[in-house]
Amino acid sequence: MAENNWRRSNARQLSYLPKTQELSDGVIDANVLTMWDFFYPSFDCPFTKERIGRCGDGGKWICGMTQLSKKPDCIVYSFGIGGETTFEKELLERTNCIIHMYDPTISSKPTLVHKYPKRAIFESLGIFSSNTSNMDTLKRILEKNGHKVIDVLKIDVEGSEWDALENIIQDFSDQLPFAQLQIEIHLHMHSDSAKLKHLKNLWELLENAGLREFSLEHNLISRNAFVYAEFSFVNINLNPFRIKMV
Repeated sequence: MAENNWRRSNARQLSYLPKTQELSDGVIDANVLTMWDFFYPSFDCPFTKERIGRCGDGGKWICGMTQLSKKPDCIVYSFGIGGETTFEKELLERTNCIIHMYDPTISSKPTLVHKYPKRAIFESLGIFSSNTSNMDTLKRILEKNGHKVIDVLKIDVEGSEWDALENIIQDFSDQLPFAQLQIEIHLHMHSDSAKLKHLKNLWELLENAGLREFSLEHNLISRNAFVYAEFSFVNINLNPFRIKMV
């Protein structure tokens, strides 16, 4: 049922796209129809959907938190933490997850590493489409850690997500190695004339790879612009909760 609903909603959303004209800062028309309105969730989380972390910037929506808390071998990758780790903190408090935290913009270990020395791991490294001194691809990081599949992939990397996501699709195709994706998309990385086209192309890559969006939340930290949004996806190809997709 969820997959059939997604197909209907997806077709309806795509039918609107040719009729739109972009203005600026993520706004489509003077009635404040934003770019995000074409990418609203059309798939239901089969379990309880819960927001983890603080209110406002930093919190993320998780599908099946109860199920995740019961997993003895849960693994989370979190790219981009800065000084805001309430999402990771709550996961450490409520689950058995081991959380690998990455951020090339900070050098000192977050407090969580000292509080949870066996389950909170930090490296001053970023996710990107190539390997450099302080950046690497998800595929190489997984191989280095000895992981084939992880439960949650969080990406909040201030614009680098575009290249990172395209590289992930290129490396893994429709065999994505994560059960959920929580990601913030930043439109300011593209000119106004290119935003909608690039976002549509990115969405097609994600959906063809088996990701289904179950949550959208506007991030108004910019206040006067609709250029940031938080999205959460489940991977129906991996289907860790063994739900029958119809």
